Parts: sequence; C-alpha cells; structure tokens
Amino acid sequence: TLGLAGEWGADWLVADGYCFRDAFQKVVASAGQRLLLIDDGVHSSSYAADVVLNQNVDADPEMYQAIAPDSLLLTGSQYVLMRKEFLPWRERRPEPRQRGGSLLVTMGGADPEKLTMTIVEALAGLALPDLRVDVIVGGSNPNVGIIRQQLSGFGEGFRCLEDVRNMPEIMVGADLAITAAGSTCWELAYLGVPFVTVIAAENQAPIAQALHNRGVAELLGNRAHLDPQRIRKGVAELLENRGRRRSGAEAGMALVDGRGAERVVGILLEKT
Repeated sequence: TLGLAGEWGADWLVADGYCFRDAFQKVVASAGQRLLLIDDGVHSSSYAADVVLNQNVDADPEMYQAIAPDSLLLTGSQYVLMRKEFLPWRERRPEPRQRGGSLLVTMGGADPEKLTMTIVEALAGLALPDLRVDVIVGGSNPNVGIIRQQLSGFGEGFRCLEDVRNMPEIMVGADLAITAAGSTCWELAYLGVPFVTVIAAENQAPIAQALHNRGVAELLGNRAHLDPQRIRKGVAELLENRGRRRSGAEAGMALVDGRGAERVVGILLEKT
C-alpha cells in the first residue's frame, strides 16, 4: 500500500479499519507518507498519524491521551464523512405527516445477531391502518432467504429490499426508521428522517446513548434484551406523534450538516 501511494504521488494515505494500529502508523511515518487515520473508539495503544479522525457523536479528545504531540485530532459529528449521493436529498424530504405509516428497517450489511428478524416480528403485531414496512437486507446478510419468507407471511405492507442503490430516496420516504446505532445514523440525521436505534454491538452503546441524550433518536434496547412489546409501543407512539418526530429530525439535522468531508479535505490541503 505504501509503495502504491508513493508511485501514485499521493499526498495523503487514508486508513480506516481496526488493524491500522500503532505499528502500522509508525511504518507510514518512517516512510515519510502523510496519514489520515479514521478511528471510532481508540483501537490503538498510541497514535502517530498526522491526522486522527473520530466522527462519532460521543467522541471526546480526552479519549486520546496517547496521541503524538504533532498529530491533529478531529472529533465529533461536524466531521461526518457523508457520501455525496446523500447531499441533494436533504432539501427533498417531505414535511412530517400527522400520522405516520411508513417504516424503514435497516440493520447493516451482515446483521449477525439476526436483529432484522426480531424487529420485523415485533412490527407485525402493530395494529395500525395502512402500515408499510420496508426492510433493507444487506448483501452480506446470510439470512436473506429466511427474511424474505418471513415477510411474505405478513401481507403486502411488508417488503424486502435487496441490493439497494437508491438509499437516500428510500430514507426520505419513511416516516420513521429503525436502525442499528452505526454509520446509518449520520445519514438519517443529515436527511432529517426521524429514527430510533438498536444497539447491535457493544461499541454502539455510547453512540446510541449520546443520540438519545441529544434528542435525536430514542433507544429501543440492546441486542441481547430486545422486547417486542417495547418495540411496538415505542414505534406506535412515535408514528402517532408528529411533534416528537419533527423535533428528532431537527435535532439530527443540526447535528450533521453534511459538510464534514469538505472540512476534512480543507484541513488536509492546509497541511500538504
């Protein structure tokens, strides 16, 4: 990777993953290559990257005591790296309906805890007229066939969406989304789509709690303790309450303005 970066004349190498720890960073530094490290929870014992970026809402500079003195630390949602296909859709979101009836369920690419199936089972018990539930199944989900069969038994209002290419359009069409507390939260927040979260992995717990504390998204529970009745009650109350959905959407839009990538690139150019 370092050889290719040098051959291409790249000013910056960007690394995103749990494997890029202190040894890797020191090798990059010794090669004279500038490095932007995308981190989400202090996975390295020390940091030697030129720029360390943690875009999570719960990120705190105090988490990075072992960062090199000459490294630049960027933390918080102002640096969320929003994909460009989402940017035009913020202005296309509709006004919240008085009574919502459209739900979006998205638990990430693989969903190893089978949370999609648990949530869909709970939603099937909602006694709401004209309910529509769109369930996005990621390409890495090994249970797609089971989910498809499960949804077919709940009527025409439940749809299984696979290999989705128009995610922003689908998101803005939902009155409420149910998602794992990962990067999808930033997309929903930016678009102004009301959503609730489920903790699908332990490292998502601080994110989910921070979103709850800021009034962006309510927390339905942890993967190990998902109560179908609580899911149904929480979702039904939000669909019936336009004011709460609107306030959550506004809080999300204030949290993520979509200019994070622009800010980061500007900082990299200044340091080049």
